[in-house]
Amino acid sequence: MRSSAVFNIVALVVVTRVAPAPGQVPAAPDSVLRAIWTEAIHHSTLESMAFSMLDSIGPRLTGSPGLAKANDWIAAQYVRWGVEAKNEQYGTWEGWQRGITHLDLLEPRVRSLDARLLAYSTGLAQPRLARVMTLPRRIDSASIASWLRDIRGNFVLISREPLSCRPAESWKRWTGEAGVAAARSAQDSVHATWMRQVMALTKQQPDSFYVVLAHAGAVALLTTDWSGGWGANHVFAALTRDVPYIGVTCEDYGLLSRLARRSTPPTARLQAEARALGPVPARNTLGVIRGGEKANETVILSAHLDSWDGGSGATDNGSGTLIVMEAMRILRAHSPRPRRTIMAAHWSGEEQGLNGSKAFVSDHSELVDGLQILFNQDNGSGRVQEIALLGFTRIGEPVRGWLGRMPHELTDSVHVSDPGRPEGATDFQSFICKGVLAIELGSADFDYNEYTWHTTIDTSDKLSFSDLRRNAAMLAMLAYLASEEPDRLPRDHLKEAVDRATGAKIRVPPCQQPDRVGRPWY
Repeated sequence: MRSSAVFNIVALVVVTRVAPAPGQVPAAPDSVLRAIWTEAIHHSTLESMAFSMLDSIGPRLTGSPGLAKANDWIAAQYVRWGVEAKNEQYGTWEGWQRGITHLDLLEPRVRSLDARLLAYSTGLAQPRLARVMTLPRRIDSASIASWLRDIRGNFVLISREPLSCRPAESWKRWTGEAGVAAARSAQDSVHATWMRQVMALTKQQPDSFYVVLAHAGAVALLTTDWSGGWGANHVFAALTRDVPYIGVTCEDYGLLSRLARRSTPPTARLQAEARALGPVPARNTLGVIRGGEKANETVILSAHLDSWDGGSGATDNGSGTLIVMEAMRILRAHSPRPRRTIMAAHWSGEEQGLNGSKAFVSDHSELVDGLQILFNQDNGSGRVQEIALLGFTRIGEPVRGWLGRMPHELTDSVHVSDPGRPEGATDFQSFICKGVLAIELGSADFDYNEYTWHTTIDTSDKLSFSDLRRNAAMLAMLAYLASEEPDRLPRDHLKEAVDRATGAKIRVPPCQQPDRVGRPWY
């Protein structure tokens, strides 16, 4: 889920770039490290695994059959490699299965539109033909009452109209700052009008917006959530279960809105299929390589498995899932009896509030107490460029020592944020709130926020396998080196920091209980 951002922390972040000596060869003095490098770079299974998980199984929405298939597939892969594996249930989630969504403009012209049911939405029993209507132009009480009667049996556009689906950098390139400002001002004006319409419809209670429209008899609600990049739209959960909730891409939503606003409301046909499955198991998939001398202490490789389902969940977080699997495969082959136990943890329910990792921490207090370190990866496809220490003040020296033993091809662009920011929005948060040592491996951006974070185009073609091979090698080496440390790693942790940009104090968020009987957010 992690959305990448850059923060400045006063007096608390020391950025250390790992710079090898010129001419250093891609080898390390440790024979295990050399074997890991060779296996990861020259005998990778990442492409074949990506095909199986991202193209064949597809997206892994919490509560969906796709996630259940992925849980079972990963566990089977681990067993095939000789890694202990299990799917551990921590609760249930309301099950949902997507079917076909098809939205076609029929009048004033024919065009198939790019649209999909949003997650957990109700569907239609059969295709419906209806007019597409905008929010009311007049917002006096009589006009609103008349409009509410008119929307019965029709589709309603509920988002503000996007005046342009051209990214800001394109406006800036071709029109300069003045063009960017003009485009922003025009869109702000549209937004202000839209807000007045929403507030009038709901009598100043915007939370009731969807209820008002459903009770008035709307057949479906059409919305858009543009990411800001060419052709990419965000896909999240439906905000009502009363009527189908349809996400339309920016360009096609703009077309419908202009037609509905400027002429006779257009006519469209909607097919929207979905099945509610009732409560289904919510599971984490765990793989374990048992340790020797210090088997009761554990190194965890962490990545959430679940995704939103607009695309294939490739960069969020198929990439993290795949490098954890590949690292475990390599470690099983070349370090089959590490000093400490090494565990792979593929969490579910991350996108709904870190539920899988929260439940694990709650259910495994002894294991968490004996945790040596957790390495988490949750964003994008590029090479690891940042190792964020998340406010742990004495782990920088060991981390830099580990990196210094690795081939320079892995470390030449890596910086260590030391001690870093003591909070975040992904699964390491479930551990650091307990003071348990965890660090985050941050990838090169690859336009993640604008194009693949929770979008319709987060698909396997966006992955850079040459970078993922190196990431898997780095993760396997980090796990091996951390497991072989003679002593426990220190857990000294900042309780707060200060954001240089705002002056606001940043504190470690408190631990929260997982949702074990989950339902979508309505």
